[in-house]
Formats: sequence, structure tokens, C-alpha cells
Amino acid sequence: LEARARNNKTKQDAHNSSENIRNDCLYKKYRDGSSWLYSPRLTLSKPDSEFFEKFIEGGNHGAPERKSHIRLKGAFKIIKEEVIEKIVNEKTKVLDKINVLNDFYVRISEYSMVMHLVADSHAEAIRLFLVLNDRGVSLSEGDLLRAQTLGLLESRADLQNAAENEWDEILSEDGNVLREFLMDYFTSFEGRRPKKLRLQEEFFGMFFKNKKPKEILDKLKEINNAYRFYQELLEGNWPFPEPYKTGMWEREQVSRLIRTLNHKLALPLLLSASTMGETKFSELLSSLPRAVFRYVNVCRLHPNKLSQFYETQCPEIRKNPKKYQVSKFRK
Repeated sequence: LEARARNNKTKQDAHNSSENIRNDCLYKKYRDGSSWLYSPRLTLSKPDSEFFEKFIEGGNHGAPERKSHIRLKGAFKIIKEEVIEKIVNEKTKVLDKINVLNDFYVRISEYSMVMHLVADSHAEAIRLFLVLNDRGVSLSEGDLLRAQTLGLLESRADLQNAAENEWDEILSEDGNVLREFLMDYFTSFEGRRPKKLRLQEEFFGMFFKNKKPKEILDKLKEINNAYRFYQELLEGNWPFPEPYKTGMWEREQVSRLIRTLNHKLALPLLLSASTMGETKFSELLSSLPRAVFRYVNVCRLHPNKLSQFYETQCPEIRKNPKKYQVSKFRK
């Protein structure tokens, strides 16, 4: 607008408005010796900080390197196209446009509130974030675990970027399915169901607490692969890739157990059994549909005892998948 102004007073008004917004919102001014310097008022996480600052400065920010960069770029695009350009391109006088933009800025300033919360450590900051979100935006256990794990990788931008990609894949599916998966995955290691109200806390403690950055990323990759395996089971599909080592009849047992009998209590067991390989997985699976049908449908017994037996076997399988005796399920 300053460049479009036709008289010096309007040019000065546009310049002053621009400087006021810049100094009030974008940068803080401080003295270094005899010079005045500027630093950004808002600093993002390390992988996003430089990209964000170049956007603010209006310089060449380069191509987005991560999903958060794409979201930042998208946000700037919406603000520019839906707010700024619509005002600037109106068929009104330059001074009127300056007044509209100033009014817009004043309204944002008066009706918005930014709270600056200080924590003594990064771990304390994460706890504060979780507590605040318990009373605010409804986040799933997956969202909270994502925030925690990415926070732990703050010092390793390369690993954080890879971990973000893993979480983007995991969180792209239905939240209720993911919640059940997290519970079943935990059970397949621990041999017990986590408490529903403490799922995020127990899951984090089990798989991520006190782990090194590389171990966190490796575990996320393992969880992502397990989630894909889990989704195939839910659909009644054979979860192993081609070429298959089993026949059609063996592969159809997944559909009989999960889809026909709706016996999802066996899912933690099947997640554990996946570590034994396709052949032994098939041997264990083949004994389940018939046993479940007899126990639940014929004898009309509650399946809880079956679930309890599965839970005792889950950690046993994971301790030594190659030596685990599948014959236990034929007795």
C-alpha cells in the first residue's frame, strides 16, 4: 500500500502502520552496544524456526521439507488470499484500505489473548501441555503421544522429521480404531489391558520413557508396521505379504475368526504371534476359530477366560518367538 500511495501523507501512514505491526507483533527491538537489533517475538521448534522466520521476513523460504512446513505455508496462504489480498484489491482509496487493515489489527489485538507459560524443563513443558489439553481441545491418545515423542526428539531434527512422518501415517486412520490398537498393542507386550483413563500415560511409559532418540524412532516404525498388520486383521485379510507360505484355507481363518465370529479379543495374541513368522502364526491361528465357536457359541460360555489365557501367552511369545510351543493352543 505504501508503494501505491500517491501522496506523501498516505505513504507515511502506510509506513507507520506497517512499522507498528512489525514492532508490536513480529519483532522485539533491543540494543546491542550502539546498535539496535531485532529478534522474532515468536520462536518455533528447531525444525520449523528458520522456515517460519523467512516467511515473516518475506524472503525465500525454500521448498517445505516436512509436514509442519506445509501447514505453515498453507496458513500463510489462507491469510494472504482470504484476508490481506481481499482488502488490498478492493476498489477503494489507499487510505481507506490502510484504515481497514488497521481496524483488523486492532480487533485481533483487543479480542485475542496470548498466554506465555514458562516451564523449568522440557519434560515439565510437555506435562503442562497435556494438562492444558485435558481442559481444552479434545486430543486423542495418539495426538498426545505424538506431541510427547516429537518433543523428546527436539534436539535431533532429522529423527524428528522421520518420526513426524510415522505419526502422520498412524494418525491418518480412524481415531477409535487407533485407540483400540494402542490398547491391544500394549496388551500384547504387557500381558494385561491398560487402564482406559491412563492409556496414553501407560503406553508412553512402556515404550518411550527414558529411551534414546534412535530407539524412539525405531519403536515408532515398529508400531506403524504393527498398526498396518492390525488393520489387515480387522478387515479379515491375511496380514503377511506375498508370496504366501500358506494355503488359501489357512489364510481364510483370519476372516472366520475376526469377521464371522467377531472374536477381536484375540487381536493382542495375533499381534504377538506375528513375531513368530507366517508359518507358526498360521499354526496358532488355525486352532482358534473352532475352539472359539465351541466355547462361546456352542457351550455359551463367556469369552473372558479365553481372553485371560491369550494375555498370559502374549509376553511368552514375545520372549522367544522361535521356540514358543504353538501346541499349547491345541490342548
